[in-house]
Amino acid sequence: MYSALSDYHVHTPLCHHATGWPVEFARRAVELGLGEMGFADHNPMPDQFDDWRMAQEDLPRYLEEVAKARAAYQQLTIRIGL
Repeated sequence: MYSALSDYHVHTPLCHHATGWPVEFARRAVELGLGEMGFADHNPMPDQFDDWRMAQEDLPRYLEEVAKARAAYQQLTIRIGL
């Protein structure tokens, strides 16, 4: 059953100010009855690194971790952004 409840502002530890990985957030979203969620880590910049932005070399892991959550919780629409 689809739920209109959603959360589109979820960060991962890759942007240095969150805890929990996408699969953990997806599990909790399903428990709470959310229909959609979206990850929105702060994008890497080639010449800029700070305490709240993902490092450029972490972008592939970000994509992989969200893909794992999508595979594990197919009943939940999981969006990805930067």
